[in-house]
Amino acid sequence: RAAGIRSEVEPVKLATILDWKKYPPKCAPAIVLPFTAADGRNGYARVKPDRPRLSGGKPVKYESPRGQPNQIYLPPGVADVLADPQRELLITEGEKKALCAAQYGFPCIGLTGVFGWKEKGKESLLPALERVAWKDRPVYIIFDSDIAANEQVQDAESRLAAHLKNRGGKVKVCRI
Repeated sequence: RAAGIRSEVEPVKLATILDWKKYPPKCAPAIVLPFTAADGRNGYARVKPDRPRLSGGKPVKYESPRGQPNQIYLPPGVADVLADPQRELLITEGEKKALCAAQYGFPCIGLTGVFGWKEKGKESLLPALERVAWKDRPVYIIFDSDIAANEQVQDAESRLAAHLKNRGGKVKVCRI
């Protein structure tokens, strides 16, 4: 409830959230996961369909708004620790994992995928991540277990870790 997560059954409303002309009725209902920026602004949300569409033969588990760059997911209360480099911070894939970590007392940023820390076609951190106080902060990157066999996930983790270390973060990677 605190995160504003809700179910939506109306394809027209889902299309509006995603800035699509039409949302496939067969993919509804869906869970709406609103994102809130560190300054409290909202307006970006991702959608998790109950019955995902297929792309390249694989289900698209989460839909993001059309034409918008990646955003970071901040569970309730996490924005409060971003300016304090004494507070450890976890970074993981996905909103649900970030919410779970935060519920257990671990401030966590959720990425929209392993490369969700950057905009497509760029190598720099997202602006929201650039505003985090990284110097001397303990940071734990915790990606999914498929990292062991997936070179793209390993590459994303390595590049994110390098960016955070370059900003003074005390980075550790964790294996699930």
